[in-house]
Parts: sequence; structure tokens; C-alpha cells
Amino acid sequence: MLNNPVLIFDLDNTLFDRNRAMRQAMQCWLRQHPEVSHTLDEVMAQDAGGNTDRTAFCQWLMPAAAPDTLLRSIQQLIIGSLRPDAAIRQLLEQLQRRYQLVLASNGNGTIQRLKLAACGLTACFQHIFISGEMGKAKPNPEFFREILKTLAISPAQACMIGDDLVNDILGAQACGLNTCWVAYGETSDRNNPAIVIQHITELHRWTEC
Repeated sequence: MLNNPVLIFDLDNTLFDRNRAMRQAMQCWLRQHPEVSHTLDEVMAQDAGGNTDRTAFCQWLMPAAAPDTLLRSIQQLIIGSLRPDAAIRQLLEQLQRRYQLVLASNGNGTIQRLKLAACGLTACFQHIFISGEMGKAKPNPEFFREILKTLAISPAQACMIGDDLVNDILGAQACGLNTCWVAYGETSDRNNPAIVIQHITELHRWTEC
């Protein structure tokens, strides 16, 4: 049972399927750029779930393009592909009755906030922390310490919920937070998150809501 009064959520691939959104965005982008010879599967493999450096990814995708300009166009396509998920919104609204909900995401502040808005989830969170606005990113323990300091809570009062074993789970564990891994069918013998769920909507089984 989740007894931590503060639940800290990752965004990409936790509250929405980032990889599916990326695939839809790149399918659209490739149609717009028939001169690019890469297949959609090649693009997704190079993307590596967003773990490839964005500048390196853009240079691989279209070497002649300015990486920043190309990245912005891809990000806009991703945002445009997002739609609210009623089940996830209902879950968060139920959790709001008992827990303080916080968002903690790596990325550009403007882009991440637009993603959150496109998913219809902005109002669900009392606090939003984004690495691009903080000057530090997960899994750096300082990222989590700043959240704890801002909220004036101890590590024992919070649980980090996310899909990334390194950025979300390991980083939070290093600061003493409880952790919940959204595994999506993956397995791991490292980091040992306290709770493992396969999809975010399973979180209700671990709460009193």
C-alpha cells in the first residue's frame, strides 16, 4: 500500500505513451520529407525510446538541417498527436483526494508543459518540476533534493513513479524516496523498486482510493 502522502510522477512513457506518439509523429514527418531514405523502423531504432541525444538524432535523421529547427518541428508533431486518456485522468483525479500529486520530468520546460496540457492533465498537479527549468535533471540526486526542499517534506513522505529504472527509480532511491516502476512488461534484477506495475492505471491497486 502506498502510504506516502506525496506522489511524484514522471511524464513521458508514464502518463502517456511517448514511443507511440513519437512513432506517429515520425510517420507524419517522413511523409512530409520523401527525400529522406530512412524507414520508420530505422528512425525508431535510432531514437531508442528518446535516449539518443537529441542533437545527434537530428543530425542522423537529416544532416543538412539545423538540429534545433528540426527538433522543434518533431516536438510539435509529437504534441499534436497527443490526446487525453480518460482512464489516466480519472486515476489522477481519484488520487488527488488523498495524495499531493507532483510532476517531475526531464526536458524542455515549454515542450513538457505543452505535452501535459495536450494530455489534459495540467490541473491534476499541484507542483510541476522540469529539468530544463531547474538546471538539473534526473537521475541527479540534486534534482530530487530540490523537489523535497520546495515541498518541505522528507524523503519518506514521497514516492517516485516512473518508467525509467535509471532516471526515475535509481535517482529517487539515492535520495531515500519510495519508488514505483511502471515496467510495461520489462523485468530487471537491479534497483529493486518497492512497487512494480505494468501500466500506470494499475496504481489504484496500491492506493486507498
